[in-house]
Amino acid sequence: MKDSKGITAIVVLAAMATSAAAQSGLDAKLKKLNDAAQADPALSADFKSALADVAGELGKSGGGVGAWASKLKCYGDFRLRHESDFRLDDSESRNRERLRLRVGADYAVNDQMSVGARLVTGSATDENSPHQNLGATFDKMAVNLDRAFLTWKPTFVADTWINAGKFGHAFEKNPVYGELVWDEDVQPTGLAAGGTYGAFKWVAGEYLLLDNSTSGTLESAAAFVAQVSTSHKLSDTNKLTGAFAFYRYNRLNPDDVDGSRLFAENAGNATTDTTGDAVADDYLSRFTIYNPFVAFEHTGMSQPLIFAAEYVLNPRAKIDGDSGYSLGVKWGKNKAKGDCQYYYSYQVMEQDAVLSNFTNDDFLFGTNYRGHLVGMKWQCLEQAELHVSLSAMRRDDLGTTATTDDDQLQCRARADFNFRF
Repeated sequence: MKDSKGITAIVVLAAMATSAAAQSGLDAKLKKLNDAAQADPALSADFKSALADVAGELGKSGGGVGAWASKLKCYGDFRLRHESDFRLDDSESRNRERLRLRVGADYAVNDQMSVGARLVTGSATDENSPHQNLGATFDKMAVNLDRAFLTWKPTFVADTWINAGKFGHAFEKNPVYGELVWDEDVQPTGLAAGGTYGAFKWVAGEYLLLDNSTSGTLESAAAFVAQVSTSHKLSDTNKLTGAFAFYRYNRLNPDDVDGSRLFAENAGNATTDTTGDAVADDYLSRFTIYNPFVAFEHTGMSQPLIFAAEYVLNPRAKIDGDSGYSLGVKWGKNKAKGDCQYYYSYQVMEQDAVLSNFTNDDFLFGTNYRGHLVGMKWQCLEQAELHVSLSAMRRDDLGTTATTDDDQLQCRARADFNFRF
């Protein structure tokens, strides 16, 4: 084609067609381009007619792709981590390099329903960590599906949602440190619902822990979880947030050979021998956990300041170690480039206050500890963050869990480079 403006217009149309999946407003842009071409006296009538036809066809096909793409939301993040464990009483110090990659998508099927899925690195049998250790003679890394769920937001019940499948734990968390009871990497399976009622948010769910439906006893391990939370603005610069969570775990060790799968992942709870063979085979306690927290936020200074307190109680514990708590403070923010945030938390967690299978993996112990957590987050780029932290913990009760009598502080230091996309 001799007309340079015509060539330019065709190139632009082609570019718009190839990127249609990323442009929900394709029809409007095609119309604008076509209108400009029709108003240009330098273009021939034949070219204008052809351009109008091409724009119309691309609008039909590209617009459909654009409409589909507008319903798809993709997200992900990548982490590089250095981790050092030192001053240990039962093993040598350890340094390791790790990484984590998470890629997910949510698709709106219609106004009420959506589906979501997420791929992560890490072992399929380690629910608490998606991190992959480096230095395995260049072996390939495992990638697994850690979310696959359906969300329904019924129009006949306002501000309500239902999740089914494998999804994120939707509880409000302590804003200083929120993984005392439930590690954020643990993605439960089952059914959960939530919504708002006035000033309150609520969540309730039935989580399937272990399916033994093919056994003779038909016993399955499950957990009922629920939380109510609310926030109240005390003034223009002060806000109070509170929440009360409830967890009840049922049949943690079903009467079936597969029941040992849960007990095998015990990370510090007291145990017992139920068969008399001198081998521990069950949790000593059962677990119903009450978990309230309260947080106070003040925004009247140059940076936001948050104080938070959290409590944990397991009334079904068979030992004295049935409770825990944390007291923490956080200063600053980490949203825009250059932001810095600092936090500190003092924590005490007695041995059977929580079910250790699903608690945090940020410390050397999942339960039965007391000590300190301090950290800093620096937003070095718009979508990149440096997060450094140090936890220094000692066992709350030595008992028979330590190989020495030295009740020293044991430490874990981390440096994370986090990138969001």
